[in-house]
Amino acid sequence: MATRTKKRSDLTRAMLETAAGMHRVGVMSDERYRKITLRHLGPEAAESEAPIAPEDIRAMRERPV
Repeated sequence: MATRTKKRSDLTRAMLETAAGMHRVGVMSDERYRKITLRHLGPEAAESEAPIAPEDIRAMRERPV
């Protein structure tokens, strides 16, 4: 039996975007933001997120599609 991946609803995407904005401007604490993110994206999301170096971003933009 194949496992299905759960598709995020529009509401979940909007809530995560709002939480990210509130966290960015300092209205939401790191702990609260992490809790919301982990609840909706799962524990693997926190571990897979790594900063991207500016050189890597530049290389991605210049790479042909």
